[in-house]
This record gives sequence, structure tokens and C-alpha cells, in this order.
Amino acid sequence: MVRTIQENGLIESIGLILDRVRKKEGLGGIEAINLLVSHLSSGSQKGLFGAATSLLDELCEEFALEREAIIEIISDKLRKRYRISKKAYYKLSEAKKLVVPVSIFSPKIGFLEALSLYLRDGLGFSFKDIAKHLKRDPTTIWTAYHKALEKNGIITDASELDVTVPLSTFSNRQLTIFESVVFYLKTKGLTYADIAELLNRDQRNIWSTYARAVKKSGVKEVKQHG
Repeated sequence: MVRTIQENGLIESIGLILDRVRKKEGLGGIEAINLLVSHLSSGSQKGLFGAATSLLDELCEEFALEREAIIEIISDKLRKRYRISKKAYYKLSEAKKLVVPVSIFSPKIGFLEALSLYLRDGLGFSFKDIAKHLKRDPTTIWTAYHKALEKNGIITDASELDVTVPLSTFSNRQLTIFESVVFYLKTKGLTYADIAELLNRDQRNIWSTYARAVKKSGVKEVKQHG
């Protein structure tokens, strides 16, 4: 079954789409594949990624497999297309497994400040590493971290029951850290009220933030249930 899917012309078409994205944005192979996977996973309808999402939908319908399974096959095919070793690809992709507990965010300090503080003092990342993960300038991270310290920001103890957000979520520079958190939680099925409670924010603020994130990302809005 896997071999049949890998030989499907739709996957080749997705590869051609990614070639265009790489040329346009000047991306490396691994970075381009991870960006594509991120857009496919979120169901992005924006530009070239929207075309790739449509092809993924066709593959899901044709082979009756879960989206995640086919996305994995696509990424493996593209890795071979760009002659990237499994070791190199999965080493860089390990960051996807890192998660950030939502409990670190507090109304007392900004979202970037809280995240920088957590990654620096909680996980021991260097400013350079944080900047790389968040696709931001190291100076920006240094400033955010020291602002958090000035405001007496602290690292709260996380528990296994904490709601978490993948660190890779914050690499989308189209969105602010706050928008990224709200957008991720909403796509996971949480209601505006749920998210407002988790982040200690007004529900109307959560609604407007999510609407802004949807507009920036070019994805379909997740309808409110409950």
C-alpha cells in the first residue's frame, strides 16, 4: 500500500509545489519540508500550500488513510527527493517533540517574555537556540527575557496534567506568540471559554485573537462548539 501511494502522481505534484516554494523563499530542504508538513497538518488554504492541501485531501480519499499517515509518507518521499539523510532530517525535527505548558503564560508578563523565560531558565536553551526555534532575532529574545526578569517573572512547576503546545507552533512568524497559542488550542477543539480560562484572558479577547490568526494564516475557521 505504501509503495503504491509513494508512486502516486499527486505526491510528485506536491513535490513540484515545494520546489517552487523553496525557490521563492530561498529555503533549505529540511526547513521547506517542515514548513510544508506544518501547513498540511493545519489544513492551510493559503497560496501554494492550499494547492498542496487539496492534493493531500485527494490522497486521503483515494487511499482511505489518516492525514498524518499520508503526510509522513510525503515527507519521507521529499526527504529522498532532496537527498537528505534520515539522521539529518530527524535530528533537526526533534524540536517538534518539545512542548510548552500553557501554565507558563501569565497576564503579568508578555507572551514572548514568558516563553523566552521558560526556554532559557526552564529548559536551559541559549538565546541563540531560542531565537532559532522561534524564528526571531537573538537580540529580541535577550530583551524579552530580561523584561520578564524585571517584571519578576517566575517559572511555574509544570505537571503531567498541564495543557501543552508544541514548541514548533511558535516558528510561524506570521503570528504573534499569543496568536499562535490561541490558534493551536482552538484547532485542538477547545472553546473560547476554555482558552480564556487557561490563559486568564477575557473570552472576547480570545475570539478576536483567533479571528486575527485565521485571517493571517489563510486556514478555515474552526467553528465554535459549546
